[in-house]
Amino acid sequence: MDYTSLNRYTAPGRGYTPAWTRVLSRLGDDTALIVSRLNIRPIEARLHSQTNRHVLVRISTHTQHLILRIAPEVDLVNEVTFGKVMLRYNLPTPHIIHADLERKLVPFDYTLEQYIGGTPASTLATPQHQHLLYDLARQTGRILRRLHRVSMPGWGRPSGTGRWLTKDWATVLQSLHERMAPLSVAVLLFSDEQQAAIARMLTSLPLTNPAYVQPRLLHGALRPETICCTVSEDTVRLETFSDPGTIIAGDSMIDLALALDPTYPQAWRTGLYEGYTGAMPLTEQEQLRLHDLHVLVAYWSACQNYAYARPHQAAYAAVLAALGDGQADTEAESTE
Repeated sequence: MDYTSLNRYTAPGRGYTPAWTRVLSRLGDDTALIVSRLNIRPIEARLHSQTNRHVLVRISTHTQHLILRIAPEVDLVNEVTFGKVMLRYNLPTPHIIHADLERKLVPFDYTLEQYIGGTPASTLATPQHQHLLYDLARQTGRILRRLHRVSMPGWGRPSGTGRWLTKDWATVLQSLHERMAPLSVAVLLFSDEQQAAIARMLTSLPLTNPAYVQPRLLHGALRPETICCTVSEDTVRLETFSDPGTIIAGDSMIDLALALDPTYPQAWRTGLYEGYTGAMPLTEQEQLRLHDLHVLVAYWSACQNYAYARPHQAAYAAVLAALGDGQADTEAESTE
């Protein structure tokens, strides 16, 4: 079988790093090498999709479809760990058939996964599909609650050797804050007083109290784009959680807060919260943490979206409203 059609030429100046350029230019060659090593006999291989972290190749045999996931720059430790734990508890996730994180065969991490059909939930974010997005979000919330019952052995994420090296949850939160809201961006949106209020919230006892905060399995990047679903007539079915984030262990309320980002569709946020709390309401401590984490997530979202020239006004206004700024609407409009 000829794999050369997978090779992609990237013109200079397109913004690709050397690692990405190398992977794309040799995508067919490396796919052939991996397939041969795993003794797979494909009848077709095609580019399935490309994200800012991964390249996905769909490999078809006479009996099944598979997904080859390639990470040109990052590792796949989170994806492998998250997938194994989800599978152990019979939660919806693609089955990872093979994973190579040692980079001996090729100079990048890769996994071979079960192919699951469907489309991202983000395709339902249209006026005529709001009821379907709401129904799907309720399903997502119920499963997310089950996911958060799973205890984890450490905080944040494991190292490449499987060890959990981060000492506590406060360290994870601080690291997230520095990455998601760099000072160079925050100063363009928020006053010194607002930044100080967020800093105090970040280190407050309710968010880090070990009596209430225990490491649980997290998705870490739950949003409509990371939920795969199938739609049949006027019904929708959740198929799988995909693409976990940079942290997969920590306070369950951070996962819920991230999924309720103010910039996400209202139908998604309403359905997800109702699904999450439908069988059991949040405890008083969880409500307190969720309130503060919701503000932090809005702050991070405003900074990230502003930095990448995406709509940030909803997140920005949510921060100002939470901090008691009566000029929230006016200031939000002034940053457009």
